[in-house]
Amino acid sequence: MTEGWQASFQASYFEGKSEQVNHPLRAFTGGYAGTAVGPGIAPVLVPVVPVTTIPSTNPSFPAGTGATVANLRYTFLNIGPEVTQTDSKAYRAIAELTGKVAGWDVDINAGFTEVALSVDGRNYVNPGNLQTALDSTTEPFLVGLQISAAVNNFVAARVRGQRDQREGTTRLGNLRRCLG
Repeated sequence: MTEGWQASFQASYFEGKSEQVNHPLRAFTGGYAGTAVGPGIAPVLVPVVPVTTIPSTNPSFPAGTGATVANLRYTFLNIGPEVTQTDSKAYRAIAELTGKVAGWDVDINAGFTEVALSVDGRNYVNPGNLQTALDSTTEPFLVGLQISAAVNNFVAARVRGQRDQREGTTRLGNLRRCLG
């Protein structure tokens, strides 16, 4: 009934990790308009971010200027460099079965692939949160001075993205009647 059956199986695993470290961010002196995108996030147009300002009510505002508000020009050394860590894992398995049954050649394939990608960002200053913290009268962001961990985490919260994709395939390759 059956003859010449062969089976094969292949599997692979790949993991890639990277870390990119950039300089500390500078204040948004010219505002910002653009798009946001990341793993599992479709590109979206973000609202325009206005120029970052510091009010005279902020304890780190220079005294004696007579101004009530000023554009902020600052490099966030106290927050640290922007860091992006990427981790990707890919798994793949393929099985193939070939042979003859009742005078027919049979070739069957099946496969499975899974890819997981995660991106972790630290010390990325959120301009809206920064402006809120600069304007705060209860727990403000202090320019060039020690700030609390809560304010620091509010201004530059950790950003995480995760994307998983799975795909399976099955194919009945050749099914031929053997004449001979």
